[in-house]
Amino acid sequence: MKHIAIPFLAATVLSGCAGISTLNQPEPEMLTTEVRALFNEHTVRSYNLNTKVSTWSYYRKDGQLFQERFWSPRKGTWSVQQDGQICLTTKSTSCRFIGRKGDRIYKFKINDKGELEAIIRYKDFVAGNPLQL
Repeated sequence: MKHIAIPFLAATVLSGCAGISTLNQPEPEMLTTEVRALFNEHTVRSYNLNTKVSTWSYYRKDGQLFQERFWSPRKGTWSVQQDGQICLTTKSTSCRFIGRKGDRIYKFKINDKGELEAIIRYKDFVAGNPLQL
């Protein structure tokens, strides 16, 4: 996977993720800083590929997480691990890799075969907390 400078990545995300290479396996050294740059102080819309549900989440720089799903708010925490996984805690903690597949950004789990499987597609990364989550 090609190493992409964070400023270029931010511009690419804001322009619809055009031209991002396919992710085969995460590269933790790059993804750790990249994941922080994507989520820190951003409101993000995610789409669950299994349940077909969209969620808005605000990732505050102090590690607080504010979400709205089904018009209902919930709170938790978030962090990025050294291996590049983002960890979210609401009722329980879940850690997953963030990466690219084609021109989109996804959250991946490791399936029973040890392969990365896309489970969440990220649709919007908006600076700040414009929805007041």
